[in-house]
Amino acid sequence: MGVTILILVAALLFSGFILLTVREARQGSRMLFPDSRAALDAAASRFLLVVTHEDFGSYARHAVMTIVGRIAHDIAHGFLVAVRATERLLTRLVRYLRNRKTPPFTESRASSTFVRHISEFKQSLRLRREANTETSVSHPPPTDVVG
Repeated sequence: MGVTILILVAALLFSGFILLTVREARQGSRMLFPDSRAALDAAASRFLLVVTHEDFGSYARHAVMTIVGRIAHDIAHGFLVAVRATERLLTRLVRYLRNRKTPPFTESRASSTFVRHISEFKQSLRLRREANTETSVSHPPPTDVVG
């Protein structure tokens, strides 16, 4: 019984469509929703034009290349962000290490006797040189006066 009702409803809708189409063809204009039906006809004709004239192989290739390019760009951007974060971290670490005060040495290293003797000898030479320059400045040498 349910199937019979569905068949009758379908036949009634189809006969209504046929009657409406015949009446509009005689009258020369559309009766129900003329603006929206004209927009639907224009959209359908554009769709048919695209389907009949478009090269779907090149369109698919272009779409895939665009998507792959976008993914590659996003990956490169992610790596760039990671490199910049690492750079900031290393810069802060270097700044911290440069500004850190080094502790003074608490234990002195024992030098060899040879190095100690050379240092003492250099010190004695320096002291002699300083003593000679002080005496020569305080007592100038006598000038020969021929008279």
